[in-house]
Amino acid sequence: MKLLNKLTIKTKLLIISLNFMLVILMISLTSYFHVKNIYSFQHLSTQFKRLKINILELRRVEKEFLLQYRNDDVFFEKGENWHLENFQKFSDKTKNLIKKINENSLLEKYSLNKKVKIISTEFENYNEIFKTLIENVKFCGNDKTGLKGQVNRAVIFTDSLLESSRFSELKETFLYLKKLQNEYLLQKNLALFDEFNKNVEVAKRSLFISNITDQYLTYEKIKILESLENYRSLFQKYVFKEVEIGLTSQSGLRFKLENSVNKTEEKVDEIVLLIENEEQKGASMTIIFLWITIVLIAAAAATIDILVYRTINVPLAKLKSFISELSEGKLPLEVQIHTQDESADMSKLLIHLAENTKEKSKFVKEIGKRNWQATFSLLSEEDELGNALLEMQTNLQSIENEENERKQRDTIQNWLTTGLTEFAEILHTNTNNLENLSFEVLHHLIDYLKANQGGFFILNDDKKNDVHLQLMAAFAYDRQKFLRKKIVAGEGLIGSCMIEKSTIYLVDLPDEFAKISSGLGFAKPKSLLIVPILFNKEVYGVIELASLREFLSHEREFVEKLARDVASTLAYVKNNIKTANELQKAKTETNEFYAQQESLLQEVNKILEEKEKTKFLLEEFNLFFSAIRKNSMFIEYDANGKVKDVNEHFSQACNISMGQMIGINHSHIFDIKNIEDEDYAAFWNRLHNGETIKKMSFLPPYDIAISELYIPLADQEGVIKKIYCIAERIHT
Repeated sequence: MKLLNKLTIKTKLLIISLNFMLVILMISLTSYFHVKNIYSFQHLSTQFKRLKINILELRRVEKEFLLQYRNDDVFFEKGENWHLENFQKFSDKTKNLIKKINENSLLEKYSLNKKVKIISTEFENYNEIFKTLIENVKFCGNDKTGLKGQVNRAVIFTDSLLESSRFSELKETFLYLKKLQNEYLLQKNLALFDEFNKNVEVAKRSLFISNITDQYLTYEKIKILESLENYRSLFQKYVFKEVEIGLTSQSGLRFKLENSVNKTEEKVDEIVLLIENEEQKGASMTIIFLWITIVLIAAAAATIDILVYRTINVPLAKLKSFISELSEGKLPLEVQIHTQDESADMSKLLIHLAENTKEKSKFVKEIGKRNWQATFSLLSEEDELGNALLEMQTNLQSIENEENERKQRDTIQNWLTTGLTEFAEILHTNTNNLENLSFEVLHHLIDYLKANQGGFFILNDDKKNDVHLQLMAAFAYDRQKFLRKKIVAGEGLIGSCMIEKSTIYLVDLPDEFAKISSGLGFAKPKSLLIVPILFNKEVYGVIELASLREFLSHEREFVEKLARDVASTLAYVKNNIKTANELQKAKTETNEFYAQQESLLQEVNKILEEKEKTKFLLEEFNLFFSAIRKNSMFIEYDANGKVKDVNEHFSQACNISMGQMIGINHSHIFDIKNIEDEDYAAFWNRLHNGETIKKMSFLPPYDIAISELYIPLADQEGVIKKIYCIAERIHT
């Protein structure tokens, strides 16, 4: 109390204001979370009610189809029916709605996941049963198509046989059979079908026991018997199919449809009732909490009033009376305070407050009419969700088109990568013989491109005054032609390609170009492709290909890339030959010093060999690594699990752009909630210890199954600096 007496009134009022603001803030925050929880229940309840409406619409479309399909000739001829289109439309909407419901967090909180899964399973079962029913209905057909059409044609054929036959006693029996058939089609009574079978047997027996010796009548009897049996067989198949479909709503596929949709509706009603109960409980708890809060505020206000009364002296008694009138709803506009302390200031403030309160009373009344009941409006033609679904359909179609284009690009890229890999092996295994290398490359290239002719020329610059292209291999129509020919710079198309150092491609050659000067002689192909073998802007040879078709752009690109690889290999081989010649020359000139320099020369040779091997291995690794990045899912992490690099395949599978993925953590990509989990920590410890790990994972949000290979890379001190991950989709 002594401390309160030392405080000024302004300070005391400040403390009171802060207390009230804190209480109001607590009430507001708590009310917000309670109302938000109620709204979540209402949203989930609305989704389930909308799900039930969709199911009812599906049932309506199904019933209308079963009532009207018999008169729909277009359906039986083309399989098209607007009821089926509506059914598919509502089915897709229902599937999307079930998918959205599964994403609601309240399902797991109130253990509704299993029930929703049952609904999803039953709905899929309902769709499958309906599809089977449609197939059976179409198979049964109408008067012109399907089994029914075949039955009608069999009736007409049998009738025509009996009309022209001498077995007049069968005509009445056959008329009775047609009557039984028509009555069955109207009544769907299997007893009529049994009667039909009995009468067919009676007709057949009457034919068998007839004493006929005339050969023509015997043949006629056989034809009638075959026709009757065919008629009965077709009608029997038709009846069995109708039994499978369901003669009534309580049998066959129709009963299964009814049973499946009833189970779905029961589960939906059960969940809606549970949600509404929880919603009512939440509303009741909110009201109780608000009343408790009001009581606490009243108690706090009473306590503060007592403290203020005890700590304010007698000059404030008039202020008390003034405040009392204010508490009774009066608005006094004058109070007599003769002091010059804070009480006088307070009196002026209170008078001003009273005036201001009166001015605001009308506004407060309007504000006091608050409506706490949440509202909901039914969807209309301008429904935003409906428009969003249509936009989504357009976006999915666009995504599908983009996916098809991507697959085409991937197919071409796989073709390029596979080809370059195969030729890399050929180049690697034929570095000791230029003729074998030339023939193997040309032979496999013609086979890989399905070309018809080809020539492989290598630059011969052994003599400075006689630099020319020498034909090392030629191939035409799967037969090697052992030709010997050399071409100087500027001679024909190949000589021009050598000078210009660029690809020459000719198509649709006119008649005046029937004879083309090329490395193979004179021919008139559909297209002619001549590619220089370049390495570091230096020509090492020329590849010539001719085909009876045009070369595609990616095939020309493939030949140009292969030419660069071949040039690199030729440069390597020529460098080896040149090095060997120089070493031999040095060996001859320095033979007298061979004993003293033998160890040094051995080291030099070893270094040169290791250098060339390292260069070749590095080129092979770059090709291999490039192929992996282009054809597989690839991602690079640092030692802490953050993404440093990622290719397009991996980002598309994650549904995240490549730019957005840079810098995010491994746990975020795979939705790891607890990064301190023992298994997850052990996984990273193994990687930090340099262990290569192969595992299977699932990528959110669509749970795409992938097979991963993690390869940690260390520096010279053995410290892991980065981790490569190569992954492939698992198609199930």
